[in-house]
Amino acid sequence: MIGNRKLLLLLGVAASKFSGKALTFGDVKILDISVKKSWNSSRVSEVLARVSSRLGKPPQYVVSDGSSVLCKAIRVTLVMFIF
Repeated sequence: MIGNRKLLLLLGVAASKFSGKALTFGDVKILDISVKKSWNSSRVSEVLARVSSRLGKPPQYVVSDGSSVLCKAIRVTLVMFIF
């Protein structure tokens, strides 16, 4: 949180960087930083879709803290790219 606002940070690692070895900070890129008073799955999904569109493809893997808001947003966003 930043004051009364919440930060959504999207980090990315190129799939080609993963070779079974530990990742380093140099492998990770900041894809997006967004701040809102509150987040719901729709807002998170919009950010995920925007970043995926900018990159030209959806993520191959997603890691989150398991919050229901994030999980729903991930499911919705991935379905948009499949169909």
